[in-house]
Amino acid sequence: MDSVVAFRHALEEHEVVAAVSFDYGSKHNHREIPCAEKQAREAGVEHRVIGLGFVNEMFQSDLLQSGGEVPDGHYEDANMVRTVVPFRNGIMLSVACGYAESIGSEGLMIAAHSGDHAIYPDCREPFMEAMAQAMECGTYAGIKLLRPFIAMDKAAIVKQGAELGVDLPAPASRARPLAHWRRAEIWPSMSWASGTVRDIASWMSAAPGSRPSACP
Repeated sequence: MDSVVAFRHALEEHEVVAAVSFDYGSKHNHREIPCAEKQAREAGVEHRVIGLGFVNEMFQSDLLQSGGEVPDGHYEDANMVRTVVPFRNGIMLSVACGYAESIGSEGLMIAAHSGDHAIYPDCREPFMEAMAQAMECGTYAGIKLLRPFIAMDKAAIVKQGAELGVDLPAPASRARPLAHWRRAEIWPSMSWASGTVRDIASWMSAAPGSRPSACP
C-alpha cells in the first residue's frame, strides 16, 4: 500500500520518468511485482524489474524464500525482527540511484514511514538522511532522495491514498516501486516539470532532520 500511494503522490507532484521494483527473493515478490507493473502501466510510466538474487542466496531473513516461516503478529512486534533483510534499503537505494542518474532523472522517492521505524533500522530518518547525503555527494547529478511519508503513520498514508483515489483494497500493494522524476530546470532554479521548488522546500523543512546538502 505505502509504495502505491507514494507512486501516486509522485505522479501528482513531479514528472515521473520510471518506476523500479526489485526481485530479491522475497516471499511476496510474486504478488508485489505484478501489482507494481500494473500501477506503472496504468500511469504510462516505464517499469523496470531489477534482479537481486544474491540477497536470497546470501542473506538471512524469514522474509526471504530461503528463510523460515514469516512470524505471526503486528509488523511492529519484536518477533518481526526476523523479517529484516539486512541493509535492504541501502542496497536498493544505491542501485536505484545509479539507475536514476543513468536515465537523466534527478531524484527518487521511497515510501518508508514511521511505522517501519520500530523494527527496520534502514527505514529510520537518520539512515535516510545519511543515504540522501551519500546519493547527492556521490553523483554528478546530485540525486535527491524524497521520503514524504517518513514522519507519517499508516492511517495518514491511507487517508492520503483515499484522497488520491488509490484503490486501497487492491491485493499486493506493497510493491516498493521507487519513483524517479526529472525536473524542468537545474536545482535550485525555479520550476519543476510538475510542481515547484517551493513544494520540495516545504517538505524538506517538515521532515525530521532534513537539511540542505553539505556537499561542496
